[in-house]
Amino acid sequence: MNTGFEDDLNGWTHSDVAVETGGAFEGTKRLQLQNGFIEQTVTGLVAGETHSVRLAYISQAGVDGLADASVKIDGVEIGRIHTGQTNEFLSANGFEFIPVSASAVLRIESLETGSTGMIID
Repeated sequence: MNTGFEDDLNGWTHSDVAVETGGAFEGTKRLQLQNGFIEQTVTGLVAGETHSVRLAYISQAGVDGLADASVKIDGVEIGRIHTGQTNEFLSANGFEFIPVSASAVLRIESLETGSTGMIID
């Protein structure tokens, strides 16, 4: 599993996203999510137990307006993230979910239609 984008987009299905080097919350790389999505099958989960998805995010520099994204597990939304600042990362406390099996599909999907986006790490 490549959770911090340090291995670029290996293991992720994606559209309209890019990995950037520098300015990351942790490590050296971060994801630019404009009007696209990333998706990965997460394995090693324990069915019936609570798990969390945690992210750090920030507004895309040079783009006006707020950006929104949906965090989904197996097609069900477990939370939304909203940007509003470009000077420091916001950190989601975690979106909890209870899987029904040992694997689940994690999808982070922009809710934007134009060029407004966000940076995720």
